Amino acid sequence: MKMIVIVNKQGELVAAQQSDGGRRGQVAGIAAGPDQQAHIVDVPDDVIKLAEPEAFAARIRSLVPRV
Repeated sequence: MKMIVIVNKQGELVAAQQSDGGRRGQVAGIAAGPDQQAHIVDVPDDVIKLAEPEAFAARIRSLVPRV
């Protein structure tokens, strides 16, 4: 599943939202703030099913490209 993932400059997860693969045309959504970056990543189903926020954040971190 594609998700928009926002991380801060330390690479920590700030927000994540299901996406259709693009940032345009969403009815409502998330936006990166100062010192944050938005990335569109393909998230495996096993990560989507994680119930613990800390486990989800840890797995997402490895999927976000380093800039």
